[in-house]
Amino acid sequence: MWDIFSSLRLTIFLLILLAATSVLGTIILQNGTPQQYLAEYGPRLSRILGFFGLFDMYHSWWFRAILVVLALNVVFCSLKRLPSVWRQVFHPRVEMNPEHIQAQPFKRSFQVVEEKADLEDELERGIHRAFGKPVRKEDSRQDVLYFEKGRYGRLGVYLAHLSLIVILVGGMIGSVFGFRGVVSILEGQTVDHALLSRNGRSIAYPLGYQVRCDDFDISYYDSPGPEKFVSEYTSTLSILEQGQEVRREKVRVNHPMRHRGLRFYQSSYGNEAELLLEVRQKGGGVSQEFRVSRGERVNIPGHDLVLQFLGYFPEVHDFGEGVQLLILRKDQAPRRIWLFKEMPDYDKKRGGILVFTLKDIFKKDFTVLQVTKEPGTWVVWVGCALLMVGIIMAFFVPHRRVWLYVSRGEKGDATEVLLGGNSHRNRVGFEREFGEIIERLERVGLRAT
Repeated sequence: MWDIFSSLRLTIFLLILLAATSVLGTIILQNGTPQQYLAEYGPRLSRILGFFGLFDMYHSWWFRAILVVLALNVVFCSLKRLPSVWRQVFHPRVEMNPEHIQAQPFKRSFQVVEEKADLEDELERGIHRAFGKPVRKEDSRQDVLYFEKGRYGRLGVYLAHLSLIVILVGGMIGSVFGFRGVVSILEGQTVDHALLSRNGRSIAYPLGYQVRCDDFDISYYDSPGPEKFVSEYTSTLSILEQGQEVRREKVRVNHPMRHRGLRFYQSSYGNEAELLLEVRQKGGGVSQEFRVSRGERVNIPGHDLVLQFLGYFPEVHDFGEGVQLLILRKDQAPRRIWLFKEMPDYDKKRGGILVFTLKDIFKKDFTVLQVTKEPGTWVVWVGCALLMVGIIMAFFVPHRRVWLYVSRGEKGDATEVLLGGNSHRNRVGFEREFGEIIERLERVGLRAT
């Protein structure tokens, strides 16, 4: 089990699996309505997709399981390789013999051409400027100085791993304890719940207080043509707790209102229409008038007929404002008809016994708000900050080490100098820095051999 969870192959497999399922979640509409799914996939395929949770994939148990396994995989991979790196950073074993220095990828030998009493101090100062204070080992025949910098950069990879786990935990917290719902409010109306979509089903979520839309306003760009383009739409919302107004705020796109852990985003808008219809028999007779709201069904007296208002459309081709109605008769298939405000005689062409005329449309704006609860957001932001620090440490703080071996003659004078070094990352940059160290040593009385 240890080998399986600490395997890089498992990491690659999980990342490919997450990518594939995310593509699937992009193709399949998430959190739609049952009517949308029935129209798109049909009843049989809808049941299959719903059974596997593909209509709300990112809250499904199997998607969360993939994230948990990925988090465990990152933990196991880090634990497998961390002990050796930990020893290198906090308990380094510094080899101070010339054989070890000769084995380094960067090395250079020098001859002392100018004897100085403080030669070793000058050599140390030549490297101290870039690497700091060295570790020293000396005796009568040799002197070894060990310099290093950036050793904590080795921990950058593990800090990045930790950040991924923190981000996954934040996402899991949001997935389990958070939600994203929708609220539609007419001007002057008050609501106390939001609608959440879970695997194709709408669920009412109580807010714990009431939200009232005091005003909804749409502003348009100044354009020369007849078409109007929306520049901004805003909602003035009030929060009511126990019947008392405790908060009032104007909500704009990307400027949400926050209250008791919830955020209300301006998402969309629309019109709620009520129709004034006239119904009369073809060829004359007494007419009747009805006020019908969207979705409402009306029985026509004296006729075995039910009329339902399906929807309002502000512009239908070149006919102007139009509405769609559904005529229901016993033992007959439902029939859809169109009525237009600017064409009062349009329904006569249908040839039915009754003629319907659209007399007037009473419109009222409503705002559509997205309501979100995201308790894991701050955890994700902490993870993102750790990720940035880890990336900077891993790529821009390489662990670089330099050894300086000074060999003394019988009189105790320095006769030969051996310089070696390595870098665990960015060797090209270290090669340039190693060359600068060689130049500084040559200036204090050494000759490269």
